[in-house]
Amino acid sequence: MATPTNSYFGPLFVVDGVITNYTSLQDAVNPADVEDITILKDASSTAIYGSRAAQGVIVVTTRRGKTGRTFVNLNMQYGAIQPVRAIRFMNTTELIGFMDKQMQRYWEQTPSIQAQFPNVNDFVRSGAHTTTRTRTTTSTGKTPSTATVISGTPS
Repeated sequence: MATPTNSYFGPLFVVDGVITNYTSLQDAVNPADVEDITILKDASSTAIYGSRAAQGVIVVTTRRGKTGRTFVNLNMQYGAIQPVRAIRFMNTTELIGFMDKQMQRYWEQTPSIQAQFPNVNDFVRSGAHTTTRTRTTTSTGKTPSTATVISGTPS
């Protein structure tokens, strides 16, 4: 049995006439450089681009240079990420009390669990429930971004 070399089953991206292997439009081209986007989703796209176009084709045309004056546009952004407030976490005793209250509510609101575990303490000790843990980010960071556009206009 042959194994597929590409497990991506989305649309085919064509940028300025070149077939790409990108799975996302953001990976294929900078949004500031896009002049036109055409979506082909019928049998003609398969006729033009082959079986890879079975899920459609996204044809992207980027901006072209023009004769005349040249303009350079530089866009720079910089930001800092800093937590707004300190987060107070529960200690072990508070967490156990909180979980006991939640499990009791869950047991009280679910008749099928009450039938299986006549006592709420049996349910809590059984391990039949699951817990979800959420990670909270409290670190600081930097967000630099730079974009340069060189363009020309007709004289």
